[in-house]
Amino acid sequence: MTVLDHRDQADPGVVPGWLPGATAPRTDPAPLLPDDEPLRVLGTPAADKADPALLRELYRRLVAGRRYNQQATTLTKQGRLAVYPASTGQEACQIAAALALRSDDWLFPSYRDTLAVVARGVDPLEALTLLRGNAHTGYDPRATRTAPLCTPLATQVPHAVGLAHAARLAGDDTVALALLGDGGTSEGDFHEGLNFAAVLHAPVVFL
Repeated sequence: MTVLDHRDQADPGVVPGWLPGATAPRTDPAPLLPDDEPLRVLGTPAADKADPALLRELYRRLVAGRRYNQQATTLTKQGRLAVYPASTGQEACQIAAALALRSDDWLFPSYRDTLAVVARGVDPLEALTLLRGNAHTGYDPRATRTAPLCTPLATQVPHAVGLAHAARLAGDDTVALALLGDGGTSEGDFHEGLNFAAVLHAPVVFL
């Protein structure tokens, strides 16, 4: 079997860039790649539509989050925390994602998503309790609608799917957000969670 080149138009019934067969893998990655020009909001007319107060609050949380990472890392080096996986450079995606959630939605963080937990309204000290080794978690997951920080890679993904599926069955307008890193995508929990979410039509977002 030969791979069709995108310039090969010998068979008009064959989609360019695909191997013969409906389930064959795609060979042309172009449609899956980002645009050459990155998305830009600042300095464009779209920025004029943004709420200035919201922008200031987002920036304030970014600065505080960067400082939080620095201080918690220092506490780890002093032996006052057992571990602290910093999220330096990832503050924006965590904080924006947490603030996009409604009060009745749920957050399922990984061990590196402390800033998302704090942005969700959890006390900064309580968010560090697990990382100090004092308890399984320092906050009430039900009250905050935030699952405990998950240290094993991707095990929070099936939990998020299960909660979202249960909410759908109960008729609740609830969405679960599961945060994970690229390492988590190598775990079976990640693939099983995505599969269950697709089959069950669970209202869950994976970021």
